[in-house]
Amino acid sequence: MGQTERPHIILIMTDQQRTDTIGAWGCDYMTTPAMDRLAAEGLSFRRAYCPGATCVASRAAIFTGMYPHNTGVYSFDPWSEHRNRVQDLSEAGYHCVNMGKMHFTPTRVDGGFHERVIVENPTNGFLKNGQADDDWGRFLTHHGQQRPYDRHLTDPE
Repeated sequence: MGQTERPHIILIMTDQQRTDTIGAWGCDYMTTPAMDRLAAEGLSFRRAYCPGATCVASRAAIFTGMYPHNTGVYSFDPWSEHRNRVQDLSEAGYHCVNMGKMHFTPTRVDGGFHERVIVENPTNGFLKNGQADDDWGRFLTHHGQQRPYDRHLTDPE
């Protein structure tokens, strides 16, 4: 009896993505070829609702399977101590990778992931607040560039 191959799972979550901003969902005024292809070839949740008032509360709800009133995460509260679905997948033999933000506290907790490329927010103040920078900030520093702090004050576009 052969081992059944498990499906690959790729979860893509965008921030502040309204339903009227994806061409594949009937918004032909939007040019979104990559999102359109993902929607055509994968599973696209067209009636999903944000479970929390902030991105942190929403991530905690999505990854733990619990509502904010069960996690206690309503805003920018820590949630890394909660058991999450990534830990379940990892224990089931999946190799789990995170690229982007999870908003764990502490930032570098593994949360069940085998690998993480941490990019919290483009303008995060980790370094300004005496903390270690995220991976994107380290990349910028390595290449002699600076994080675009307060860009809204210097770039009118």
